[in-house]
Amino acid sequence: MPDEGWMENTPISFAPEYGDSTITYDITFSVRHSASYSYGNLNLVLDFIAADGNVDRKNLNFAISDEFGNFKGGGFGDYYQRSQLVVSDVKPDDVSKIVVWPAMTGCKTLTGIHNLGITITPHRK
Repeated sequence: MPDEGWMENTPISFAPEYGDSTITYDITFSVRHSASYSYGNLNLVLDFIAADGNVDRKNLNFAISDEFGNFKGGGFGDYYQRSQLVVSDVKPDDVSKIVVWPAMTGCKTLTGIHNLGITITPHRK
């Protein structure tokens, strides 16, 4: 993320890499933030783009802290990380690209968000 923060209308893209095209996968989304993030949640729009160009849009409300302002997730010092499963049992051709948009209301730049990432793991039935 840029030092000045995540600007509205600035997406972040991921190109998942799959090891085996014959099995299905789970995709987990992670966010790393500092104590300077001043909101209780992080609202995101995730576009899952298939190899054929079809787009499946999902809204993700990422809970950063509880109702008392205590940060959720693990971390050291001022940094915390949270992860959440966003899609399960998908074929590689169903998600060839992921575009993440900040769904901000009332601000132009989000500060305190330091890293976003995805983890691809084989689906276990």
